[in-house]
Amino acid sequence: MSKLSMKPTQGTSETHPTPRDIFREIASDFLKGTLSAASSATSPPSGIAHKLSLPHFPQYNEIVESAVRSIKVLLLKTGNIEFETFKEGLLELRNTPLRYGSLSIVFGRPMQSRLPAHNLSLAEDWHERLNEHDRHIAKQHEYARNHFDTTANQLNPILTGSKVWIQDPTSKI
Repeated sequence: MSKLSMKPTQGTSETHPTPRDIFREIASDFLKGTLSAASSATSPPSGIAHKLSLPHFPQYNEIVESAVRSIKVLLLKTGNIEFETFKEGLLELRNTPLRYGSLSIVFGRPMQSRLPAHNLSLAEDWHERLNEHDRHIAKQHEYARNHFDTTANQLNPILTGSKVWIQDPTSKI
């Protein structure tokens, strides 16, 4: 039985879990189910794509590494997670996602913070403008790909027994 399923009628403060305890319990239950489902080949987890990253090439997992770097910089600048500056910085990080941040999903638009922002960035139609921008960028990428593919050559396959150079992942030599 979970420690969070205790009856709150007992009245002591130790029977009432904190939000952090609830989050840890949910996360640990989710991870147990995910890991056990991922290990069985017959039942893959729904909605979860398990992708291994390379230990000597952190750029392979670029989005997660970028988020970790952002939080580390925020912690270095503010010093402690209990300070108000850390909480304001975390609000800014949640307000500036790569796509749809947590605040944008909950409220349908980015939230106003202490930093000055243009009115268009807080408008309701920001989804349409973002999608239009994505279509424009995709068209530019398609044009560049077609342009570069006209002069590209197919590489010859490496034959078995050929001598090759392999870069050391730590020294980069």
